[in-house]
Amino acid sequence: MNLWIEEWNELAVEAQASKFEALYSPTGERVFVGNEISAGRGVGIVNYVVGGERISKAAENWRSHEVGRLDFDPSLWENWNAW
Repeated sequence: MNLWIEEWNELAVEAQASKFEALYSPTGERVFVGNEISAGRGVGIVNYVVGGERISKAAENWRSHEVGRLDFDPSLWENWNAW
């Protein structure tokens, strides 16, 4: 996936963040999310650029209070990657 954002709008930072969390099935079981780090079967974010800055997990500019505006559940750390 390629995502390019020229700039953020005037909404509060909390309203701009993308939320990633495992939800629950109708029977109350947590939905399975694959492991991106070891198996390459989770959520992979490729070529994500905001205002000319490339967003990556390694650069730590992905967080909800950073330019990337990603609000990801800490329990899913192995289930996603951005490069």
